[in-house]
Amino acid sequence: MESVGDQVTTLKEGDVVIPTYIGECETCENCVSGKTNLCLTNPVRLTGLLPDETSRMSIRGQRLYHVLSCATWSEYMVSDVNYVLKVDPTIDPTHASFISCGFSTGYGAAWKEAKVESGSSVAVLGLGAVGLGV
Repeated sequence: MESVGDQVTTLKEGDVVIPTYIGECETCENCVSGKTNLCLTNPVRLTGLLPDETSRMSIRGQRLYHVLSCATWSEYMVSDVNYVLKVDPTIDPTHASFISCGFSTGYGAAWKEAKVESGSSVAVLGLGAVGLGV
């Protein structure tokens, strides 16, 4: 993390973080339920804008839109603190990036939804980040 805003208290400059496109407040009914991570306070952003309805990116004076809440195909990104997750700094960032979205989607689907148990046989079609997570 290169810098943090003056109201951010949970992260500091130099922390290693990965973006998430679903924020979590950890206090709303959904976050504490253990059944879903579809936060009521920090919903999935489909507007291409940050929670304050702005974009922190532009090119030649034209506003650029974020992909969901991340805009992660950028050299730099600006994100609401609720849409990043601090990770162990000893993890290689190229490995940590797998747990941000795709891997956790596959892992969560197999573990939480399908309830695949140790020793089960499953068919996985595709070995991208989602398939590897399964």
